[in-house]
Amino acid sequence: MEPRPQQPRPSSGQRNPASGQTPAGGPPPQQPPYQPLPGHEFPQEGYPEGYDPTTVVAAPRTDYDYSPLDLAPPGQRRRRQLIAGAIGALSIILLGAVIVFGWMLLRENDPDDGGEDRVAVATQTAESEDQSGAGDDEAGTPPATAPVSTEAPTAPAATEAPTTAPEGANAGALDQTGLTALLPDNSLLPAGFDAGVDSSRDLAGVVEALGGSRIAEQNLTNWGWTANVERVFSNPTAEAGLTSSITVSLHGFKDAPSAAESLPFYSDILLNLGYYEVDAPQIGESVRLLRQDGEDGGVTVALYVQQGSVMYRFGGYAMGGDPTQDVINLATAVIGGQ
Repeated sequence: MEPRPQQPRPSSGQRNPASGQTPAGGPPPQQPPYQPLPGHEFPQEGYPEGYDPTTVVAAPRTDYDYSPLDLAPPGQRRRRQLIAGAIGALSIILLGAVIVFGWMLLRENDPDDGGEDRVAVATQTAESEDQSGAGDDEAGTPPATAPVSTEAPTAPAATEAPTTAPEGANAGALDQTGLTALLPDNSLLPAGFDAGVDSSRDLAGVVEALGGSRIAEQNLTNWGWTANVERVFSNPTAEAGLTSSITVSLHGFKDAPSAAESLPFYSDILLNLGYYEVDAPQIGESVRLLRQDGEDGGVTVALYVQQGSVMYRFGGYAMGGDPTQDVINLATAVIGGQ
């Protein structure tokens, strides 16, 4: 916007014809009488006596108040706009960073976030489970792709002193000593099986065998997990098609409802490792039977049974055969005798 040209101010002693003012100290100058052009004479009868319309002038124009921003050079105004835009963009980025950081902090502290833990369990392979020690991925038997071992497995290192039996509300729960007393011997198995090898795990070991997830540790804590014992039987002379390995694993919990809730959680892990569910016999208070058929002809079964505050897992493996009936017979003998 271009500034308007200002009118020149009259010098001292001169009259400004636009304002009608005269310099101080002298009489007003005389103006010649107005002589209208021929044909443009004013009707004198329309004006009062002594009134001359030609002497009327407009009020003097005041000086225009310009804004400093309007008078700034275009380059300076452009720089101001760029600086303001940059400050606004940085403010938006900073606000977004604060929101994202707060969301991540709240998500990290959320104890109920088990999505990633479930994915970790689902992607865990049978080989890594077998390396974790006796395969307490709740299969308990050699994987279907592994050959049948002709030697008795080496017992893992024993855990520390068994926990004491709980009292009060957890009076029905069992510690390591109580669970060991519930393990069967080879007299309930077909001929050819050895006396079995015992092992146990503490809470950290069970959590690792279940995938090492935070949700597994949280569930075991909520269910009042007390102890775990396991006994592995082997038949090194088993012929092709016969059961060559049977595993019995027991987990103690604070009460029967907690043990019942643990059964689907344990068994669901095997479904993510290629097992599928089959019809289960009526044993215990709750039961579930899973099976996996290996490409080499090996068959692995896992029978989960909940009885009171104890969750049992009976596992069996046979190359070129079906160990299901041997596993069911053992579970019936153990649970039925309680």
